[in-house]
Amino acid sequence: MGQTLEAWWKVCRNRWKAAMPKFFKVMMRIFACIGGATIAINTAFASMNITPHDWWTEIQPYLIGISVGGCFVCKFTEKKGDVSIPHITGYDKEQNMEN
Repeated sequence: MGQTLEAWWKVCRNRWKAAMPKFFKVMMRIFACIGGATIAINTAFASMNITPHDWWTEIQPYLIGISVGGCFVCKFTEKKGDVSIPHITGYDKEQNMEN
């Protein structure tokens, strides 16, 4: 079990340091902005002693949770080689790998 945990930790560390694909960089920024805005709005409500509407109280944990999860997934996605082919429309990488 010690070697398995050590190997898992090494994979996590390498993925954290690896370059992210451009799509996931953009998605991570979007998730971070949504989560940051949610926390900022909630902090403003609390500092001004404003009681938010029920819909805000219900949706806030989901906004933060989805943002944190999305950032986690994006950060641990690593770029392997040149996977972007911007000049070909309708390119399906999985289909063309079989040839």
